[in-house]
Amino acid sequence: MTNGADNIYTYSDGSFFNKVDLMTLPVSHHIRTELKSFHGGDTTGCGDNFTGGVIASVVQQLTNGNKNPDLLEASSWGIVSGGFTCFYMGGTYFEERPGEKLNRIKPYYDAYKKQIEI
Repeated sequence: MTNGADNIYTYSDGSFFNKVDLMTLPVSHHIRTELKSFHGGDTTGCGDNFTGGVIASVVQQLTNGNKNPDLLEASSWGIVSGGFTCFYMGGTYFEERPGEKLNRIKPYYDAYKKQIEI
């Protein structure tokens, strides 16, 4: 469950995702810090892009043979995908070349994984 710019809550009973007790995950400090001096974006589509990041991660994990996707991994991609949305106007990022958005989000994902190191 997302909560705007506040922490998110995750839980899984293990029936689809790996089992995870109720857990709180923070937003990306890296994105939050950059947004303090950034002007020009908005929050339109943050929730949709969070969901898109989760779904993309789940599909990637299933494609790689993971029968019970890792909820923390999927949530991490959701958090950075939703946060990245604040750097542009509107909820849709129009790529000029395939993979452009992923390449722009990946450094935020790497920083986020270091941030949470669970």
